[in-house]
Amino acid sequence: MAMSLKPVIYVAGVYSDGLRLPQDEMDRNLKTMDYYARELSNLGWAVIHPIQNEKFFVTTPSYEVIMRTDLSIIARCNAVFFCPGWEEGEGARREHDFATSRGMKIMYSLLAPRGTQ
Repeated sequence: MAMSLKPVIYVAGVYSDGLRLPQDEMDRNLKTMDYYARELSNLGWAVIHPIQNEKFFVTTPSYEVIMRTDLSIIARCNAVFFCPGWEEGEGARREHDFATSRGMKIMYSLLAPRGTQ
């Protein structure tokens, strides 16, 4: 019996804005990303939530190491979902540029994907 695999989506959004935001704002941003990750999972996606993934680092890496890691993950996904307000985040803008340059499916809404940019 062949098993059907779920498409993989990366959830991008403002989190730390290059490690410049205060903790309370980072906590709010994390809750936003958590919400969209849950909703996308409920819609049938296999979700990559980068902030949750970073909990597994043994030591705190530099921002550039985090970005290289995140872009490596995006390169292996079927799509990227950008949470509302993503444009305000340095890392999210870099992720958007990367995904766009690769012709990836990009989504900005849970209702209707815009498809490839």
